[in-house]
Amino acid sequence: RHEGDGDGDGDRGDREGDALPSVLSGVDAGYEPAADATIDVWWLVDDGGFTLLLAFLIQQKKRWRRHKLRVLTIPSNPMRAHHEDVMLTKMLKQFRIKADVEVVTPDEAELTDDALGTFKRNYPVRIDDAQDARTKRYLHLSLLMRAKSADAALAFVTLPFPRANIDAVSWLAWLDILTYRMPPVVFVRGAGENVLTFYI
Repeated sequence: RHEGDGDGDGDRGDREGDALPSVLSGVDAGYEPAADATIDVWWLVDDGGFTLLLAFLIQQKKRWRRHKLRVLTIPSNPMRAHHEDVMLTKMLKQFRIKADVEVVTPDEAELTDDALGTFKRNYPVRIDDAQDARTKRYLHLSLLMRAKSADAALAFVTLPFPRANIDAVSWLAWLDILTYRMPPVVFVRGAGENVLTFYI
């Protein structure tokens, strides 16, 4: 239990939350999202649960406790949408994390033909087929994120891995488009080791 009258577990929850690294230090102290805004976790790759755990711990802080957690995922195959929903719901139940699950299908936002050209005009990125394919993926993801999370209180998103064959300008440009017209975004990249455990 994390809500209390000031004498019980609620205070302990605040102290534990305050002990967290200040990952939200860049959020304006006057920032006040709507009371019904959610804390969205975009589960793009399995990073051992670190992105989800960090969002859950942030939610324990008094400032964010009223905002419900929502986990969004994009299935690689739309035919597996129901399976993804069931698996994520089961995982959250095992870890006793209260959150809604939403499976987002790629057709919920359409990438226009001129989107890539507009991106290249705005960012001085390297041009090649492999890079263009990655850019299209992130442009499409940015559309899905704005469609679902533009009104969220916070968004936790898997950080695109900065591979050696990706130039720095393109990588930073992808981060820029993923945060465009979005609420505060926390990029997180776990090491792939499980940080969520449960006991039976």
